[in-house]
Amino acid sequence: DHRKIGGYPDMNGQLWLLATFFTVVVGSILGVGYLFLNRPEKSARKARTGDTPALSLEDVPLPASRALLARTFRVVGESVPASQRENEPLRKRLSMAGYRWPTAVTIFYGIRIASALGLAGIVGWTVLFLHGDSQTALVPALCAAAFGYMLPDRILQARMRARAARIRGAIPAAVDLLVLALEAGQSLDQGMHDVARALVRPYPELSEEFLFFHLEVQAGKSRYEALAHLAERSADAEMKKLVAVLLDGD
Repeated sequence: DHRKIGGYPDMNGQLWLLATFFTVVVGSILGVGYLFLNRPEKSARKARTGDTPALSLEDVPLPASRALLARTFRVVGESVPASQRENEPLRKRLSMAGYRWPTAVTIFYGIRIASALGLAGIVGWTVLFLHGDSQTALVPALCAAAFGYMLPDRILQARMRARAARIRGAIPAAVDLLVLALEAGQSLDQGMHDVARALVRPYPELSEEFLFFHLEVQAGKSRYEALAHLAERSADAEMKKLVAVLLDGD
């Protein structure tokens, strides 16, 4: 249709502009996912004093931009009814990925909502721009919203697997050091604490888990409970086997 073509004299330029906008927005969403669903242990290590890990988001010094994003996602997440209920399975999965902030569940829901609305808006406006029909844009926007809502969960699963793999790689070194500590006459609690301090730089994930075990024992939990929690916090089968050996030895 000559009239339609004449109505858009610079269609290629508009399409490139739209593609650039799409790339920037999706990149921003993925960047936020990297900040809050990727490598949180870097900030935690910087925030440590001595050998005690940071236990909450508020204890970790964040740049102003990240702190603003965290507050924004927390406010958005608090509007979701599911985030106000006790969500133990999700909190357990977040803990397995290394996110132990008190507000981790709320922030995760906020990221989910932001990702869903962002992708739905991008796809919806793209279809609306190309076809000019709001009815045509509805179904793609809903599909994009569903994909955006599930995307943080997939990233979280990948983070759980990656962290479990790093813990698995640290177990041989930890076992060697723990055997040396026990042969030197130390108790299991003190031995695990010393091993955690020795591994804090090369294997921060396993060091953090051993430190949490030590903190729980200091807080009054029995060694059996603390070891059981150590196994529950890990998604790695080798870690669970190590805890089973320690429980049998105890």
